[in-house]
Parts: sequence; structure tokens; C-alpha cells
Amino acid sequence: MKSDLDTLMKAANLDAIVVLGNAQNNPPMYYFTGGGHISHAALFKTQGQAPILYCNAMEREEAARSGLEVRPQRFGVVETLVKDPKPIFEEHGITAGHIAIYGMIEAGDLISIVDALRAAFPDLKIVGE
Repeated sequence: MKSDLDTLMKAANLDAIVVLGNAQNNPPMYYFTGGGHISHAALFKTQGQAPILYCNAMEREEAARSGLEVRPQRFGVVETLVKDPKPIFEEHGITAGHIAIYGMIEAGDLISIVDALRAAFPDLKIVGE
């Protein structure tokens, strides 16, 4: 259950969870959003905080139907994370510690995001890498 998520994160020594991809045909993102036409999104869940969904600005109304706090992005979310993940990750206090990345996106995009995170935050450990 979503209400157990913080407890499960603590037990797994995770400071944050990042879920990437579309809301449809992507079980981790669907779990949080309930589906809908939301593409190339990123969801951040830190321990003790409610999840926050970043989406393309054109999909903000659809994303709002999820009931989550939505932060529309003028430019593509994945592109933003590849180019400079610092602003979004720092906004959530994710600069060190352990995170897990879930979801379904293009392999090249995931590799680029992970490379950008390693360069920006040397003390951030991506669990499962």
C-alpha cells in the first residue's frame, strides 16, 4: 500500500525513489498516477514527503487528475534530467544518499540520466546499478 511506502523505503535504506516514463503501460508510474495520458514524466518520492510529479506542460491537466502535486515543465522532463539534473534533485534535497530508479524509458535516456547524476552528485548512490 502507498501508506507503507515510507516504512518500506526506510527498511530498504532508500532516501528517495524516482519513477520515469509514461503513466500507461508502465506499472511503477501507473501505481502512483492511476494512468492517464502522461508521457515522459518523472515522479520523485522522498522519505516522509508526498510524491511530486513532473510532466510536460501540455499534460498538466491530465497529470492533475492523479491527485499528486504536479510541476509542469516547459521543456521535456527527460531532456531536463539529461542536461542538468541538479535543480530538480536539489529541490528535493537529493544530493547524496541512496535512490532507486524505476519505470520504463528508452535505455539510452536512462543511461544519460544516470551519467548526468553521477557527474552532478558523486555522493549519490543509485541502488541496483
